[in-house]
Parts: sequence; structure tokens; C-alpha cells
Amino acid sequence: MSKLGTFTAPFIKDKAKAETLYLDVIVALLPPLAWGVYIYGARSIVITLLSVLGAVLTQLIWSASIKTKLFDLSSVITGIIVALLCPVSAPLWLAPLGSAFGILVGKLIFGGVGRNLFNPAALGVVFLNVAFGEKMNTFVAPFEKLPAFALAPTTAELMENPLVTLKNGMMDVSNIWEKIYGMICGNIGEMSKIMIVLAFLYLFVRGTVKLEKTLSYIGGMVFFVALYCYLVAMPEPFEYAAAHLFSGSTVFVAVFLCNDYSTTPTTSNGAIFFGVICAMLTTVLRVFCDIPDGAVFAVLITNALVPALERKTRMAYFGQFFKQREVRVNADETK
Repeated sequence: MSKLGTFTAPFIKDKAKAETLYLDVIVALLPPLAWGVYIYGARSIVITLLSVLGAVLTQLIWSASIKTKLFDLSSVITGIIVALLCPVSAPLWLAPLGSAFGILVGKLIFGGVGRNLFNPAALGVVFLNVAFGEKMNTFVAPFEKLPAFALAPTTAELMENPLVTLKNGMMDVSNIWEKIYGMICGNIGEMSKIMIVLAFLYLFVRGTVKLEKTLSYIGGMVFFVALYCYLVAMPEPFEYAAAHLFSGSTVFVAVFLCNDYSTTPTTSNGAIFFGVICAMLTTVLRVFCDIPDGAVFAVLITNALVPALERKTRMAYFGQFFKQREVRVNADETK
């Protein structure tokens, strides 16, 4: 901490430990990717590789242009996450464009990893949803294998986003288990909640993630969605909350985006507030706004609140109160 009391995350200064952390996240992303390959075939791998290539090349070109070595494995993580939050029916150029945008605008112009305010992967996904909303919300039926190298494949069997059905107030409680297993349409890496939970357990055992951010977000989602149901007199509030929880990218965001070291609070209380605020925004965006899945948007908005959350929730150092009081007294005396 400097004399001004500012913080810069991440606090891991040992490069070897930082690289180990990045490798842990990459390993954890493999189970959701494997399920995407199982459901949609080899095109999932092609999109992921191209997305990683877009992120890595952007970082290497930037490093070469300013003659500084800024490459690290975080760009690989950004590329994988952007790909996993894209539909398999997307054109092959879409995910690389999003990952390149996220790396450039979300990280490099801020000075590299640890200095960025916004999560690069979230920024890339939001950019794609804003610029190419139709392509980002077009899904195909499970087990429909599209051509792996087709630039922009066409298919006759398009599926409606499950969140659109929820937004219209319709809910099929019987298919909640299908959402947990991952037998419904969705983005490449968000379908199987079981695979995402396995990824979380691996990261938790490795000490890479903390419970506060993930549980506060998931608990907040259940609370706010159920509260909305009570306020509008909707039946089965907790079933409706479960449908929201297991639809779209909610669980994926809770595990991976809410645990980013650089763009989320480092304090325990700050982490809880981050998860709750993010859950509230996700609920508002899904229920009241014309956004099918507002989870990634909510993360991006809440990222902007992180500096304030850390200032308000960090533990005061010994003697800080008396030092601040002395400063105020001296200021009054000089007036």
C-alpha cells in the first residue's frame, strides 16, 4: 500500500506463482470446454483456438509496438472464456474479434495485467453482444454437429434462448435437471453446471478462488429473483429462481468472472458486496431490460465499483484513526 492508500491487484509478485495460478484457471476451464465439444463437436475446439489466437496475437503485437514484454498466460484465459461464452453457431471470426477487443481495450491500454479496471473477457463478450447481438443469441439444438471450419454455418434447427422463455414468465420446472446436466442449448462452456462445479472445486482446492465471491453471487441471485416473484405474486418463486440460476451464464460467471484477481475486491467484505451487487444487477437486467442474459453485463458494471468497495471495506492499519484525527486537528489550527 502506498502513502495515498491505493491498491493494485494482483498482489502476487512471484512470476512463478502467478503463472501457476494462470495454469490452474486454464485447467479448470477444460471441463466446460470438454462438455461443449461433447454436445456440439469439433467446432467448439476450433472457435476456442481461434479466440485464444486472437487474444495472444493482440498482446504480442502490442508488446512489439511499444518494445516491452507484456505477454502472460492471462491472455490465453481471456481467449478461452470469450470462446466459451459464444454460441457454436457463431462465425469463426466472432470470438477472435471479441478476445482481441477485450485484451486491447480491457487490459493493454491500462498497462497490462493487474492495472485494468474491467475484466477483459467480460468486456469482449459485452462488445460482441452489443455489436452482434443476433449472432450471439442464436443457438442450435444439442448434439447438432456443425461443420468445424465453416466460416458462418447455417442450420435449419434454431433454438430459442431459455432465458427468453423465463423473461416471458414461462417456466418448465421439469427441465431444470436438463439445465444442470447441460442437455439444453447454450453457449459452448455454460451448459453443464456439473462441469463448472467440478472446475470450481478444483480451483478451491488449489486455493485459487474464495467462497465469498461465488456464494454471495449465487445466493444473491436466488434472493433477488425470489423477491421479485413475491412482489409480483408469481407462483413457485424458488423454482423460478433455480431456473434463472441454472440458465445462461450465471454459474459460469460466478466461478470464473467473479473470481478474477485484478477486477474484483481483495477484501472479504468487499467480495461479498461485489457478489451481491452483481447478482442484483443481473436480476434487474434479465427481468426489466431487453437483455436475455445480463450476467456478464452485470460483472462489467460492478467492476467499476471495485475501487470504492475496497476503500470502504479494507481493514484500518494500527494507529490510522489517531493519525487521521491529528491531521484534521492540524488542518483546523492552520485555518
